[in-house]
Amino acid sequence: MEDYLITIVIPMYNVENSIERLIISISKAFKNQESLVEVLAIDDGSTDKTVKIFEKLQKKNQALALKLIKNSHGGVSKARNTGIKYSTGQYVTFVDSDDELTLVDVVDLKGKLAQNAEIIIFDTDRNNVIDLNKDNNRAEVLAEIAMLGKHAISTGIQDKIYLRSFLIENKIAFNDKLRVGEDTLFVFDAVSLANKVVETNSKFYMVHGSSSVHLFNEYNVTNELLFRKYMLEILSRLEADPTIEKIKIRFGITGIIFLIECYFAPLVRTGRLTYTEAKVKLEDIVREGQYEGFDSNIFDKALSKRGKIFRRLINKGMFKTVIFLLNTEDRIKGIKRI
Repeated sequence: MEDYLITIVIPMYNVENSIERLIISISKAFKNQESLVEVLAIDDGSTDKTVKIFEKLQKKNQALALKLIKNSHGGVSKARNTGIKYSTGQYVTFVDSDDELTLVDVVDLKGKLAQNAEIIIFDTDRNNVIDLNKDNNRAEVLAEIAMLGKHAISTGIQDKIYLRSFLIENKIAFNDKLRVGEDTLFVFDAVSLANKVVETNSKFYMVHGSSSVHLFNEYNVTNELLFRKYMLEILSRLEADPTIEKIKIRFGITGIIFLIECYFAPLVRTGRLTYTEAKVKLEDIVREGQYEGFDSNIFDKALSKRGKIFRRLINKGMFKTVIFLLNTEDRIKGIKRI
């Protein structure tokens, strides 16, 4: 078995237009150091030319260990979990097929990995080795991920490398019951159990533009309630303090706004729900999911201008007004969520 330093896990599903660009970026990122890297592509039941293109890339890029595992279509979480299971690198990272890696300073990277941290986080605004068991560091790092701290960390899967043995020993995996937010829960789960994190302003990952418009899905209510449940379970491991409470509130507000945007407002707009029915259901969800803190402005910096207005209206129970405003804005902008 090869002794790889890093395994790069790539979920693939009908990505024939982007996979070659990603593989080329990985090759360039680790130029002359390809032997350190294992690229594990998990095909998630693609029906286009994705697999054929990847197999051609395998033949063309002999210096890079490109490996393919074929799954039936089970979603990005199952694909990433398969990657963790079959990876052989000391560390593992996850890259979406439509993104790229940037040029890697391998000497610097090895120095970061030598700190014996379970998690290395790139593209932050500081360079620091953080003992998560000291003071209030764990809660503060989680607050950074929630965009509530003094420093910023991306909420998603990008820019992070994990010690593979740490993930396996602690059974840290992506929740395949979720279609939205599974990456955030994964990061929170890992930070809640790790002993040490390295934050660095070095670049590692390049995210390509994606739509910020949330679309309707019948599963979104179930998804949000499950996300809320699992997030509260993770945070319950930590000693309760004001920072943890802020995180609960922050994800509660964005969760309810998400549901209004991509579930209730579209149903009202298309006549499948009345304003009153939507309001009653939202009130039930707020109770069931223990959503609270709508009166607080402590996380307004993490919200858009519209989000701040919605937060104030939700605090007054004005769900009908929020739905009306959102649908009016969507009509003006020509946005169709369903």
